[in-house]
Parts: sequence; structure tokens; C-alpha cells
Amino acid sequence: PWVEKQGLTVGIIILTIGVMAPIASGTLPPSTLIHSFMNWKSLLAIAVGVFVSWLGGRGVSLMGSQPHLVAGLLVGTVP
Repeated sequence: PWVEKQGLTVGIIILTIGVMAPIASGTLPPSTLIHSFMNWKSLLAIAVGVFVSWLGGRGVSLMGSQPHLVAGLLVGTVP
């Protein structure tokens, strides 16, 4: 089915659009965005985001190579 093949890609696109919408609409000015990168909490959030993305990528490839783990990975991401 189409959802099974393209669902993950469509979901990532929707999440990306949701996160980038304030920047694209202009409600978040560039100066605020630049100043936020000067804060240590923002830098930590970026580092954690990169780490979580890396883990997620490993999970996606793991689901493809070992389909019997899909249920456990999905339940683990819900909470």
C-alpha cells in the first residue's frame, strides 16, 4: 500500500512544514532566530535533536532489515 511505502516520508515533510511555518510566515523575525543560537539551551537542543535524528535513522533502517521489531519500535516512540 501507498501509506506503508510513503507514510514515513510524508510524516517527516508535514513535521518539517509545521516547524518551519513561523519562519516562512515572518512571525519569527531573523534577529530572534539568530539571538536564540547564542543561548546555551538552544545549542544543547540542537545537539540533542541531531542525536535523536541519528537514533531515528538507525531505527528506520532496523525496521527495514528486521520487520519483527516494528511493533516494539513503534510502541517505544509513543510515550
